[in-house]
Amino acid sequence: MDANLGIGDPGGLVSVYVDHGNQWRTTMSHAHLKAVRESPAFEGLAGYGFGGVPGRLAPDGAAEVLPVIDVSLGFFDILRVRPLVGRLFQADEYETPDTFLAVISEHLWRTRYGADPSAVGRPLWVRGQPFTIIGIVRHFRGLEPIGAEDIWVPYGTRAALGKDHDAHQNMVGRLRPGVSLQ
Repeated sequence: MDANLGIGDPGGLVSVYVDHGNQWRTTMSHAHLKAVRESPAFEGLAGYGFGGVPGRLAPDGAAEVLPVIDVSLGFFDILRVRPLVGRLFQADEYETPDTFLAVISEHLWRTRYGADPSAVGRPLWVRGQPFTIIGIVRHFRGLEPIGAEDIWVPYGTRAALGKDHDAHQNMVGRLRPGVSLQ
């Protein structure tokens, strides 16, 4: 793992765009993501969407805008990011609509939870819905905005985030060994 980025083998990562005629866009439907994921060029491909969402970190805490990113299957595996405390999402938890789980950043854990390991298992509220914190990841950064957010939730919970469209704002892929960008 690269000590500066916190992402394992960052050289193998690529941003994936869709050709919409004369424009390149990052937005891709979830069905399209699943189809492209099967390409022999990729070891893995994941979508993610980010934004500020109203919520609270504690039941009696002040309302605030939380930096939340919804991620599809394999997001942390593709980045080779590992938990510092707790665990990451399991494969079946990424798309289930009622899997209200969250992974938080080391930064959020240290600054808002006092680095208390018992933060794992506590709820935080996103748009009034409690999400249980299951893990804490070491600081990582990389392809913009990867690593810029503090709370990750499964793609299946997009409706709870107030997102009603079936598209990912961004795509990250890991090329198979021996595959070049060309």
